[in-house]
Amino acid sequence: MTSGHHQPKSASLVGLFAAAVFTATLFTAVSFTAIIAPLAAMAAADNNQTFHLGRHDEFTIQIKERTGDDFHKRLVVTRAGRVLLDQSAHDFALVDPSSEHPNLGFAGHGKIKLFDLTGDGINELIVRQWTGGAHCCYTYDIYSLNHKFSHIGHFALGDGHMLTMRSNRPSQPILIFEDAIFRYWRSGVYEFPKVPMVWRRNKFVVDLSAIKKLNAVKLDDQLIDELKVKSSEKTWEPLYHTLVQLYFSGRADKARQLMERFHAQDESATELRKSFVNQLRRSQFYKAVRESNGGAL
Repeated sequence: MTSGHHQPKSASLVGLFAAAVFTATLFTAVSFTAIIAPLAAMAAADNNQTFHLGRHDEFTIQIKERTGDDFHKRLVVTRAGRVLLDQSAHDFALVDPSSEHPNLGFAGHGKIKLFDLTGDGINELIVRQWTGGAHCCYTYDIYSLNHKFSHIGHFALGDGHMLTMRSNRPSQPILIFEDAIFRYWRSGVYEFPKVPMVWRRNKFVVDLSAIKKLNAVKLDDQLIDELKVKSSEKTWEPLYHTLVQLYFSGRADKARQLMERFHAQDESATELRKSFVNQLRRSQFYKAVRESNGGAL
């Protein structure tokens, strides 16, 4: 009899099996990592965009994925090797304002369609920034592709978007934005008024003629009957939406008449009007709306 300790045969088999499982697991993990890492890098590369813009393609615009940082994006603009703009945000996109859904940004390859928005013979670049989240918030910045890469426009729209551009003549495009200032006022207004912007006297201003046309509402018997029913049901969004349309189309006098007729029983028409105008004052387009109504709100 030998004095050494002998491991039972069953235990040896268990040990060999465990070692084999560990080796296979380690190999699988390493193989999985080896496969996934290049795929992730490829996905990030696919999300990177590079554009060469300007009269002689002298501007290089890059939108880069920033992995490990909540997938934030980085926007870098260079000219002749000099960095003109370097920003980070949740998401960036270059915008073709003539596309069906400008807010989605240009996702294609090749040349993005640009426009001379100022009439100086030089195209402008529109950059959309999104903060992330379910809906909010969107910002649009406009840059001239002149030698200074001048920043000529900034529009913080909250829940609002840029809509498809219209032109009153080929040399003067009109940009159209949504004003979401009434989105969270009271019960909320979910269809936003449209605000047309045009370049005049070295800045973007509201086109007072176009804003009335874009927000025109037919105040007929059918609409009045609908507002009567909804108001009796204490469903106020249709009334609020109609008020917004009337104010933005230069018909504040008609809006005040509706307030007199359909205000809630627990408040006066004066209180409703005061609340509405106070909210309107928060809009970046307030002065234009007031001017389109002759100053009488």
